[in-house]
Amino acid sequence: MATGGVAEAAALAGLIGFSFQCLAGCIKGFQLISTALGVGKHAVYFRIALLLEEQRLLSWSRRSGLSDEKADPRLPWTVIREALAELSELLCSVETLKKRYKLTVEPAGNPAASQDLSADSPPVDESLSFLMRDDIRQERHRILDRAKTIRHDTSVLKQFWFAAVDKEKFQDLLQEIANIIDKLSELLRDRVQDELREALQLQQYQNVVLASKMDELRSMIEANSLRRLINLPENSAALLKFISLCRPSSPDAKELEGLLSQTMHSSHSSLQPIMPNRFKDREALGTGDSFKGTISYDGVKYFFETKKYDWPQSDEEKKKVQDAIVMLALLLNAPKHPSFHTLDCFGIAAEEKNSQYLFLYRWPGQGSDSGKPRTLLDYLSGSYKPSLSARVHLARELARSLFLFHTANWMHKSFSSRNVLFFPRSPAGRSLESPYIVGFAYSRPAEKDQPSLKLKHEFESGIYHHPEYLDEASVFHKAYDIYSLGLVLLEISKWRPLKDIYLQTMGERRQRQGSSASSPTKDVKSLSRDELRRLHRELMDGFQNDAAGLREALCDRSAKDAHPVDVAFRAGDMFADAVFRCLGPEFDRFRGDGSGSGEDNLALQELFLEKVLRPLENCKA
Repeated sequence: MATGGVAEAAALAGLIGFSFQCLAGCIKGFQLISTALGVGKHAVYFRIALLLEEQRLLSWSRRSGLSDEKADPRLPWTVIREALAELSELLCSVETLKKRYKLTVEPAGNPAASQDLSADSPPVDESLSFLMRDDIRQERHRILDRAKTIRHDTSVLKQFWFAAVDKEKFQDLLQEIANIIDKLSELLRDRVQDELREALQLQQYQNVVLASKMDELRSMIEANSLRRLINLPENSAALLKFISLCRPSSPDAKELEGLLSQTMHSSHSSLQPIMPNRFKDREALGTGDSFKGTISYDGVKYFFETKKYDWPQSDEEKKKVQDAIVMLALLLNAPKHPSFHTLDCFGIAAEEKNSQYLFLYRWPGQGSDSGKPRTLLDYLSGSYKPSLSARVHLARELARSLFLFHTANWMHKSFSSRNVLFFPRSPAGRSLESPYIVGFAYSRPAEKDQPSLKLKHEFESGIYHHPEYLDEASVFHKAYDIYSLGLVLLEISKWRPLKDIYLQTMGERRQRQGSSASSPTKDVKSLSRDELRRLHRELMDGFQNDAAGLREALCDRSAKDAHPVDVAFRAGDMFADAVFRCLGPEFDRFRGDGSGSGEDNLALQELFLEKVLRPLENCKA
């Protein structure tokens, strides 16, 4: 028995050791092909696509324990060894690359193929530098060094270069690489597979956040196109960030037009010219941060929003504002992953008489013969009582949407339950499925020199604003959006409008603060109707002064009927934790001039993902 156990352990160690050598061979193979691609724009796209697949393999090796000598003995190492050997052969075999993928291979001699592949990384051009993080370099270096130590092998792979690369055949090669890595991922335990999936997704978001130039973003989009992965949330985020860096009146516009055409699908079209004299049956949903409603154009029903503008004195500043309006329209028109939950902008029209632009959106779903659009605030204020699971799902989708917009470096600036819209399938229909985020009138990229409209601090919309943004001198930044999201999540958990929560919370606080032993103040519940109406009017008129107090009262766990305790009771501990992470001070440290460095933006996104989005995704209801 003991001898058999030793033999089994030795056999397993041998399998793991050989698997590790195959892994090192794969890493060398990625370097070999990357180096052989030479120079040029398309070579960069090919190289990034390879690098992204290599990142997936390195993430798998960490999760399996293979790269750090902590291999999980419960995994099927015979199958893993075979898959890694297959991948190594695929990447390193000149004959396979010639015959199966029709790559024209020539002996080394190309300047880009003159590097010793036993080094820790292939040559990196400027378009790749934002992807080459230190942790990736170190991981690659550690694997190759350990492989050399085990085998005492100092040989260098025979180098070559590609005289010609067929795009479709190279895509086939990438697909085969991806299939093998997918197979390796499926061999992990379920929990570890989920961890790997989350880690890879985070890595893709990190790439978008760190990309700060148009050519970097375009390279990512093109590389994902080569990998046949166009419809990804992170790809949409990269496209929107590309738009934020583009200036419609500059030569960049042609490049943007080409990229948009490439990413359009059959059901999507570019912005259309709008003739205001063809508008009919204009009907408002209400007034607020952004005037919105329904309208008929050429006999078709659309949803609309308007964006007010005040033209600056100088022509240069006026041009900036016009460019910003067009850029916002391009953002809202660009094809996006469904996780963004936005309507498709059909076109824009200037209404000079009212000093505003009208944004026209296609009606979602099968048609416009369904019921009138309803806001989340309408549902909160009415008799509709959705299930907890429906509310948790809605909260999750809204948080994910805001996360994606921030990844793309766009800020919403007026996130509220008034700007979450539903299009019922029938006039009497009510459902929290398929929310759409609207109210983009103030939205802009998180860049220093972007034209920015100051939000109107009216009570109905202003109570969703961060206390510090109510200060006229404050510059908007992403942390303020997160605070607004927290208030919407609070509404969803309690299923009450924020206005009611505010009036009750601050009314009770006002009454307590005004009482004393010699002059006791009435409890809110004992006030007459006129007294209560007067108190509410005072609170609404002075909400800007009470905003900080509201935040403090909402987060106070010691108070009677504390909100954190109530939310946990109604929606669970994880939901409550996500809500009060948004409302608390944790994100305040990222405040600045409204732009922030790439590293700051990355830290903000990682914190939001860890403390808000992941907990909401893990909520069980």
